[in-house]
Amino acid sequence: MDFNQLYPQKNQNLIQKFDIFKDRLKMYLKNRTNNFNLNQQNLVKTILSADKIGDDDLAAILLLPYLFNPVNIKIPKKTTDNNVSKYSMRRPTKLEQASAVVVCITNINDLKTTHEEKVNRAFNCGLTVQPYVVIVGNLEEINSTISYYTVINDIHYKLETPIKALDICFKSFHSFNLEYPQEAEQVWWFIQDYFFNINNNSKKKFISVQTLIKDLE
Repeated sequence: MDFNQLYPQKNQNLIQKFDIFKDRLKMYLKNRTNNFNLNQQNLVKTILSADKIGDDDLAAILLLPYLFNPVNIKIPKKTTDNNVSKYSMRRPTKLEQASAVVVCITNINDLKTTHEEKVNRAFNCGLTVQPYVVIVGNLEEINSTISYYTVINDIHYKLETPIKALDICFKSFHSFNLEYPQEAEQVWWFIQDYFFNINNNSKKKFISVQTLIKDLE
């Protein structure tokens, strides 16, 4: 409701456009598997020929962060000089970039531990944990029960589908006036631009985002 107040007529954009995104992603991926590892190639196969309805939705969401090469981020240093904060530059791995968007675990009992590890890792880097999606279940088992959550602070919101979890996660950034996680800014800017067509009023621009949008279109 808060998001709909901020951006009228855009509330259903991601859900309505996701099938179109998948169709265009399939065409995009047919000749672009060389840069993917084995797990990512399996996601591509699922997107191109899913065994059952919904598998390609989840695979598309899991693959999305890997469509972008990580860029350098600023890490605050704990020391200051004349009250001026110091920063160091670091480039996250693709796994770190992906984990800032969606995390996969096999057991719901691991959710609390996973979140605590993310909090500790972020604290050591001088960062904070922003909202993210969690997929719970064994993705390699055909009949495994899969659950979907959006995690905001210490609250776990259970959603019906992976698309809904991604949708609620994205809207939480805007409803709570939060920053996108530095490790995965490109991914969230893509979702903002491609699905929601929300104007980017900040000075930050990612060529990779505009390039992927053009390639998909």
